[in-house]
Amino acid sequence: MTRTSSLMRRFWRQDDGTSTVEFVIAVPLVLTLLFSAVDFGAVMLRQVFLDRSVDIAVRQVRLGSVGPHAHAQFRQMICDGTILISDCTNRIAVEMRPIDTTTWAGLDAPAQCVNRAEDIEPVLRAWVEAVKPGGYLILYLPMEELFKQHCEATGQTYNKHHHQNWQSAEDFLAQLPSWFSEQMECVEASGVIGVYSFYVVLKKRLGPM
Repeated sequence: MTRTSSLMRRFWRQDDGTSTVEFVIAVPLVLTLLFSAVDFGAVMLRQVFLDRSVDIAVRQVRLGSVGPHAHAQFRQMICDGTILISDCTNRIAVEMRPIDTTTWAGLDAPAQCVNRAEDIEPVLRAWVEAVKPGGYLILYLPMEELFKQHCEATGQTYNKHHHQNWQSAEDFLAQLPSWFSEQMECVEASGVIGVYSFYVVLKKRLGPM
């Protein structure tokens, strides 16, 4: 018993390894702070370059260098000017919405960042395939802004996930891809029908142009 007590007292008085204990406690904290600072710096650098790239791309739009429906070109311009975003063109979502330039009031709702050029072509192809040569396709479509105003006025629930934002029949026809126009010819287009809609009548061409 005396020998055991003596060994225990000697063990408690030993100060060997105290530096190692301090190292084990301190190093993880220091490394955590270091890597957090590096990660935060990378995020901030990516955000700064992204903001700058968006400003430059929007300036090109305002100067008329980018067409109103050149979604892919605009997105590529943003990606060309930024860094640290892998697979940039497929990972970023871009939404451009007009504001009132008389009051410069902000947007009335948060940006939804929906790619409005996406998802329409598979539907267009299905429509073209369903129509025989010489046949007609009649589309009855909403004008998004008028539809939104109608929902606000009547208390109806507005679907914020609408991908398209056509303002008129002419706007819809202008956004159609070239391959669709090569196969379908517009024979009639309306103005506002009812409260917020319009229609277009398309005829499938009999053969190649």
